[in-house]
Amino acid sequence: MEKISRVYEVLLVLTQKDIKVKYKNNKLGYLWALANPLFFTLIYYLAFKVFMRVQVENYPAFLVCALFPWQWITNSITNGAWCFLGNAQIIKKTTFPKFTLILSNVFMEGFHFLMSVPVILVFLWYSGINLHLDIIFFLPLLCIIQIILSFSLSLLFSTLCVFFRDIERFVTLAMTALFYATPIFYSEKMIPENYQWIIKINPFAELITLWRNLFMSGAFDWFAYFKILSIGIVFLILASLIYNKLKFKFAEVL
Repeated sequence: MEKISRVYEVLLVLTQKDIKVKYKNNKLGYLWALANPLFFTLIYYLAFKVFMRVQVENYPAFLVCALFPWQWITNSITNGAWCFLGNAQIIKKTTFPKFTLILSNVFMEGFHFLMSVPVILVFLWYSGINLHLDIIFFLPLLCIIQIILSFSLSLLFSTLCVFFRDIERFVTLAMTALFYATPIFYSEKMIPENYQWIIKINPFAELITLWRNLFMSGAFDWFAYFKILSIGIVFLILASLIYNKLKFKFAEVL
C-alpha cells in the first residue's frame, strides 16, 4: 500500500506540473487543446467532402469524433517516446518510480481529451445527431483501454529510446503511417476487401471506430473492446518486462 500511495502522489504532482507547464504563458490556454483537431477537421472537410465529395453523412461530426481521440493517442505516444530522455536530469538526481513520467503524460493528454468532450457533443447536437446517455457509461471504459494501450507503447518506446535514440524518429514516422491506416477521415466501410487486413491488425483502427460509433449512435461493440483490451494487456506486459530489466541502467546511459 505504501508503494501504491507513493506512486499516486508522484503521479499527481507530475500530472499537475505537466498541465501547468503546458499552459504557462499561453493566454488562450484550453483553446489550444481544441485548435489542432478543429483545424484539421476544417482541412479534411474541404479536401474530402467539398472537393472530392466523399459520401459520408454528417462529415464534420464524423471527423471530430475521431480526431479528438486520435490527438490523445498520438500526443501520448510521440511525446512519451522522448519522456525519459527529456527528463534525464530528474532521473539521475532523484529516486522515484520512473514510469510515472510516462503515465503522467498520458493522463495530461487524457485531461485535454475530456475537456474536449463537450465540444464533440456540441458538434453532434449542431449536426442534428441525437445524444445518447450510453456515452456517459461507456466513455470511461474506452478511456481505460486507451490509457493502457497508449501507456504500454509509450513505456516501451521511451525505454528503448534511452539506448537507441533513433527510436524517436521511428515513432514519429510510424504514428504518421498509422494515422492514414486508421479510419479517421474515411469510413472503414470504404476500404476494399483486399485491404481490410490493415484495419484488423491495427488496434487503433478499431479503437477509433469504437469512439466514433459511441458518440454518433450510442453503439458499443463488446467484442472489439475486449480484443483491444487484450492487445493492450499484452503490450503492457511486454513493455513492463523490458522496462524493469533496463531501468537500472538509465542513470549511466542518460
